Amino acid sequence: MRRCGYLCSMLLGLALVSGCSSELESPIVALSAPQAVVCNPTNEGAQIDDVLVGTDVVSFSTFKVAKVMAAGVYRIEMGGAVSSVNLVQKNKTWQLSRSFNEPGLPISEKTYSITCIDDHQFQGPGITGSATNDGLLILENHSEVEGIPGDLWMLYSANK
Repeated sequence: MRRCGYLCSMLLGLALVSGCSSELESPIVALSAPQAVVCNPTNEGAQIDDVLVGTDVVSFSTFKVAKVMAAGVYRIEMGGAVSSVNLVQKNKTWQLSRSFNEPGLPISEKTYSITCIDDHQFQGPGITGSATNDGLLILENHSEVEGIPGDLWMLYSANK
């Protein structure tokens, strides 16, 4: 079992998602560590090995750590629902904004402040993440959205 905390030092650019449509386009920008708050993330999520990839569940250990963590827009489609995150740097801090859109329901949005970045991991109140070659693995502790499980990592792929 592997912990999902690799995304800390690479996830240095969190951007605000202004909706959850497939028309969102944002270039992926590589981030550099000197602008991040460097710390040692806790083992939050280490006991969770399952990752939601679309509608499938795979093992966390199948993902390889990314050499570069990048700011930009990432998304996951789960049946008819779409969840997007935007990783952006605001002054000297980083934010991750998530927008969840399920047909027939109001869009749910939440913004997280990233308070800890180390290596390929990031963490903030209520969120833990890891940069992988396939995108961002994100675990939201209390998403307040029924469609976002608190007991599974979710793979957000780069929005291209």
